[in-house]
Amino acid sequence: MVKKLFTFIFLCSFCPVLFAADAAGTVLFAQNSVMTQNNFGGGKPLARGASFYVGDTIVTGEKSKAQIKYTNGTLVTLSENTSYKVITYEPDNKDLQNEAYLSQGKMHSITENQEKAIVKTPVVALAILGSEVEFTYDPATNTATANVKKGSVQVLPNGEVMLPGQPNHFKEFSAGDAPPADTTMPPPIASSSPVVQLNEQQVTNIAITAPETSAPIIAPFDPCGCPPDCPPLAPPIIP
Repeated sequence: MVKKLFTFIFLCSFCPVLFAADAAGTVLFAQNSVMTQNNFGGGKPLARGASFYVGDTIVTGEKSKAQIKYTNGTLVTLSENTSYKVITYEPDNKDLQNEAYLSQGKMHSITENQEKAIVKTPVVALAILGSEVEFTYDPATNTATANVKKGSVQVLPNGEVMLPGQPNHFKEFSAGDAPPADTTMPPPIASSSPVVQLNEQQVTNIAITAPETSAPIIAPFDPCGCPPDCPPLAPPIIP
């Protein structure tokens, strides 16, 4: 009986590992200061070969750079002083495989197999229809830019399509280009300047898919169903 109880407690202690999510991809290189922050509030330096997950925010510092590769083959290069969050990732979904949030800096994305991805900034959401594009967002001026090198980009939600070789292959967006708030969105946050600064939650609600908050983070729980007198679980292991 004691042996069975010990085995049960031992397995419960490792349940967080058993229930760990699959990695969204791998870091191909990380130059100088590159960190990751996750939904649980933890963070750690990123090095070549490390994995990243849905919910991770990859942050590059001054004179730093990183390149990540999703499991579907998409390459994303992050320039210095960039913050890039992986919101969702479903590699088997041919309509929308992933969403990301660029809250600062510059990213360069190359993909061949992906049907659609969405990149959000505080002022505009853009759908990548393939296959090589650059996005920047400057919080100091509250402006975003898109530069389509190959494939196309669709501005959400108005549906404008940007194509390489066309006059609109490069475009700058400001807060005035964001769609007006509707009854399902919280009121915009007014800054000290006339420019309206949208927060991440508002931009998430603009997307054509369910907002990130549709899957809230649940407080730590016991997936093994230990009884009340069971010893406490080991703290969850954060990737």
